[in-house]
Amino acid sequence: MGIKMNRKETPKNNRKVITIMAALFLLIILIIVIGYQYLKPGLEKAKSNPIADTKEEGSGDRPTTLSGDGSKEIPYQITSVEEFLQFAEMVNQGNTFAGQYVQLMADLNLAAVDNFSMIGNADGTAAFSGIFDGAAHKIQNLNLTSGDVIGLFVNLDGMVCNLLIESGNVQGNVAGAIAGSMTVNAAILNCYNKACVSGETAGGIAGIGNGTIINCVNMATEDMGSTESIVGNKEEVVIQNCYTNKGGNFEIENHTSAEADAKIRGTAVSNLNTMLTALTMKYGVADWYKWKLTENEPIIVQTAANTITGATLETAGTVIEAQYSDVEHAWVFEIPEDAAEQRDITLQCKDGSSKQITCEATYSILHYMNEDIDTTMNFKQGDLFIRQELVPGTSDEENPIYLDVNTFIATPESTGANVYHTIYMDKEGEVTDTDDLVVITQPGTYRVTGTLNGQLAVDMGSDAATNGNAQATIILDGVHIDSSYGPAITVKNILETGDIENPGIRIKLADGSENEVIGSNSMDIYSAKGKSEGAISTVATMSIGGTDGQINVIGDLEGIESNERLAINGGGYHITSSDDGINTSEELRINDGYLVMNANDDVFDSNGEITIKNGTIIGYTPTEHVFNAKDGTKVDGGFIIGSSSYSNDCKEGSKQGLIELKSEQLFTKGQRIVMTDAEDNAILAFEVQADGNSIVISMEEMQDKTFHFYESTQVQGTFTDGVCTEVTGYIADTEITYDGAEKE
Repeated sequence: MGIKMNRKETPKNNRKVITIMAALFLLIILIIVIGYQYLKPGLEKAKSNPIADTKEEGSGDRPTTLSGDGSKEIPYQITSVEEFLQFAEMVNQGNTFAGQYVQLMADLNLAAVDNFSMIGNADGTAAFSGIFDGAAHKIQNLNLTSGDVIGLFVNLDGMVCNLLIESGNVQGNVAGAIAGSMTVNAAILNCYNKACVSGETAGGIAGIGNGTIINCVNMATEDMGSTESIVGNKEEVVIQNCYTNKGGNFEIENHTSAEADAKIRGTAVSNLNTMLTALTMKYGVADWYKWKLTENEPIIVQTAANTITGATLETAGTVIEAQYSDVEHAWVFEIPEDAAEQRDITLQCKDGSSKQITCEATYSILHYMNEDIDTTMNFKQGDLFIRQELVPGTSDEENPIYLDVNTFIATPESTGANVYHTIYMDKEGEVTDTDDLVVITQPGTYRVTGTLNGQLAVDMGSDAATNGNAQATIILDGVHIDSSYGPAITVKNILETGDIENPGIRIKLADGSENEVIGSNSMDIYSAKGKSEGAISTVATMSIGGTDGQINVIGDLEGIESNERLAINGGGYHITSSDDGINTSEELRINDGYLVMNANDDVFDSNGEITIKNGTIIGYTPTEHVFNAKDGTKVDGGFIIGSSSYSNDCKEGSKQGLIELKSEQLFTKGQRIVMTDAEDNAILAFEVQADGNSIVISMEEMQDKTFHFYESTQVQGTFTDGVCTEVTGYIADTEITYDGAEKE
């Protein structure tokens, strides 16, 4: 018997409930879809804004976002103290802002801020790596007195520019108003400080650093209890065109030739504004702000440099648009070969105005640098930043390329050098400064003559160090090169042979020529990589030599500097330096030559070995060593006289010894000493050129002989460079003892 199942009927009320619930469910789904479409733009914007954040307990009315998108065109904007504190908090929570722009939109007074935590931390786990543009706004009452490393930015890894610290008190072991410390990537540009900064290692702009500080002014003075320096520790930082108020006088920081005189304040304003040109060319910031003299103090004002935004050139009825080159930092016109010689150039400026220039040059490529323009300035042909694109030169030393740097006319016409020329003018059209740059870009032999206010550079490309053809010989034939922005002669990229007898770069002194090079301890105008410290500076192994050519070298720091090896192969040298006379990272070898060295540090300093084979060396320093070599000094020949404050010796294996006279009392500048044989027959006399405790002498056949040394106020004979080799008479005053010729 089967079982019958009866289906139970659903009541009508239950069916109504189910229908209503289904409708409500569909309505909720519809609301969610419509709501998402409505809120989608705002959600995506919040998601795309890397500085968006949620409010934390106790954050009060601080904003959770900053307006802007972090680009150069639309930077993140800080308009209030609250937004500034939020920005600091974002960095401290790990947002580096790397590659992003942040701009201050108003003056800030931090007087009401208690326990400002600063931006970043000392251990580098939180650091600002972006671009912070103060836009000529001021920060007042920056009071930071707690911590080991103190500064508005504790550990700066990015760039700060156009910022004024108007007042405050910054105290710490390591202290700087803008940055406590700086990484090698950091840069502080076009900034001003008047806050009191003090500490064991303290600077008005930065405490310690490995980065770059350009166009900055520290007006804090010692009577405020503040440091007067730009940076507390200058060991690795590049300082260029910076000014500081020292002892009531205004002077150029880190520039030994500057005179401390309040009169240079006006000149400083001109120099600071001129430097805006270079900053515009090298650093990507929307605006650079000018300086003016207010109450006898240079200060940044809210007037932006009026830069060029475009350029066109008309020649023979053809209009050519210029293209801006980020590599060459210039407006470039590609000019047809059949173009007319007279060309009309129109420059479009940021304020909407335009400038007209007529150029009658015949160069194949013209550049106009993106420089600061005053709307009342009268432009001339000399304003052009000109590059002459030329073909590779010859490697034949008998028929070298001729470069006359007086007129920048090259003979023959085909050379491997690029020539740049810039003239700076004031608004009346008067020339205030000029910078010239001649860059050798191709292998070959170049004979250079004339006067150059700028640099002679060698750059054969980034792969030159391993390119077997990238070698050059420069023949100096009556050259005067004076550089205010780095080395007078700088070798940037050339073959590195590792062979001191066959270097990638050779400098030769033409027979009978007289040459002079003057270099500055500053950032190299040719490269933003850092500073070079020699009046002649090379990254690669180099030799310098000649027969009877002469060169006078004046260096703001080193006279001649090589990051590798250096050989001196004859010629005459007079080297005056504020630091080392010659400095090398590897071997220094003097094969021949006549060298007169006046150094303020070591006469010769090498991280390798110093080898003297022949020649005449007359070297003086009031402080350090005549020879300071990590791997020792080997004296195999030559004639040497030098004085220093520290002892000097020669290493084992030297073929020729050193005699060292030592005195607990200083040998004094101007003191004359006569050297005689065992029978008191005069061999030579010399005049001490700098105070010191040690005098070294070396010459042939000194070993196993007896000599006498006498102080003498009456010596008959002719002195040349402080030495008389033909003494016709003398009166011995006081005998000076020595230990004998040293030969280890």
